Amino acid sequence: MVRATEHRLVQDAINDAKSILEEMKSSGKLAVGIESLEFTLEDDQTGDPAVTVTVVLPDDTTDENWTTEKFQPIIETIQGQIAEKEVDRIVYVLFTTPKILDAPLDDEEVA
Repeated sequence: MVRATEHRLVQDAINDAKSILEEMKSSGKLAVGIESLEFTLEDDQTGDPAVTVTVVLPDDTTDENWTTEKFQPIIETIQGQIAEKEVDRIVYVLFTTPKILDAPLDDEEVA
């Protein structure tokens, strides 16, 4: 069960991470822009408490920037901010774009 205080701590951590990442991008220390950071609190597949953070990148993110090397500073910043708030959950970080989020699922009919 998710406590309201835990949710608030993670929200604060995500807001802090977003500010840090925006500053990194403007100073040239980050190769990709970020449209939004979204998160869910739930148990992972093994039943452990987890935070899943979805990083939404711009649709025009190039293949050259779609690499672990480019994403690592984002992952470390998010994990670090959540750890600073002393949230005892495993942190998963996923990457996507609006186009991928809006794509129909395989079993949906394409209009």
